[in-house]
Amino acid sequence: MLAAHFSPLTNISNADILSLKIREKEYQVDIGELSIGNDEVQARLQLRVRENGTKAFIVRYRGYNARRRRYETIGSIHDYSINEAINSACQAVAATYNGDEARPARTKESIAFGAAFSLYGQRLGRKPSEWHKTACNHIRQHALPGLVDRQLRSISRAELVKIVQHQSSINRSCGLNLLKSLRAFMSWCADERFVRANPLWRIRLPSPIPRSSRFLSVDELAAIYLAAEQLGAPWHPMIAIAISTSEAMEDIRQLQADQIDLLRGIWRRPGPRDGLSYNVYLSGLAQNALSMLPQRNGCLFVSPREIKRIRRPWDAPASPVYFRDGIVKELVRRSEISGTWSLRDLRVSVKRHLGRISKTHQPQWAEWAEMLKRSIEYLKTGMPPTTEDDDVVL
Repeated sequence: MLAAHFSPLTNISNADILSLKIREKEYQVDIGELSIGNDEVQARLQLRVRENGTKAFIVRYRGYNARRRRYETIGSIHDYSINEAINSACQAVAATYNGDEARPARTKESIAFGAAFSLYGQRLGRKPSEWHKTACNHIRQHALPGLVDRQLRSISRAELVKIVQHQSSINRSCGLNLLKSLRAFMSWCADERFVRANPLWRIRLPSPIPRSSRFLSVDELAAIYLAAEQLGAPWHPMIAIAISTSEAMEDIRQLQADQIDLLRGIWRRPGPRDGLSYNVYLSGLAQNALSMLPQRNGCLFVSPREIKRIRRPWDAPASPVYFRDGIVKELVRRSEISGTWSLRDLRVSVKRHLGRISKTHQPQWAEWAEMLKRSIEYLKTGMPPTTEDDDVVL
């Protein structure tokens, strides 16, 4: 395989390149000629200066290269010095002359993970998007401490996957976000020629092992209610409604103010299929929790960020708050219930306690609310209830 030779045409330095002025139209500055052996000149190495201020090294062929192009971009002046651009240009011309259609890899093997991540943050600008802020925080917290001094080329796919899987074993949602963040960062590194290809391309986390559902007793449901009471709004009213009515949390978080009638203790809930609404009776626990919320139109359960955003009448309506996984973990910790449980377990347990009684049968819902109230008082005071608990057929 014959190598390419470089013959300089101008004595230009890196400082001279930075001082080149920007014109109204794009122009090129010849740096040198590239030839193979004793043959005629095959291409020229030029510096392209565009009207928007970008400066990049290019190789302009006399005819066409192996990919049927008249020129080939080496890279920006911020990524390549003159000597690095000359070496890359010689490799590209030699590959074209010898019939190698594969473009030679142009990577910077000396850059470390921490340096590349710092450059990544600078390229995002002063006002990055919220997604990029979150992505950088995930990388900075979970991946950067162990890889800050490692060379990018020396980091294998298995190492990155191991970091993601470790975080996923602690919190699957956080592990998925870390995988997306690292994939975006490594894709940017591949575009900047720091690595040959994105090692996390098409990498997915394995599906979690399905966990068997858990049945929660009345005392455990009461403990969850007291834990939500410690968290305050909006989590306390949402948990109170879920325990009292067995409705899905996705429907509860989208609850509108005009659907609640506190005087009658009714939630006028729209039907899922036919569009017809039906009444869901709210217990005294749920009514007391809802009465603590400030009066507002639209969604009842709004995040503090949305409340700060809405300051003028013409602002977009507030979106409902998300019941995050972190809130469930905090409820598990505060309730001091052995083992883990999910919102689905809570809903299924309430349904099993209620049996097959229709939701519109108000005496049964009142009886269930009384059972919860007695259990909550027992957990608060430590004194057994004065009346005998009514058993529920499961």
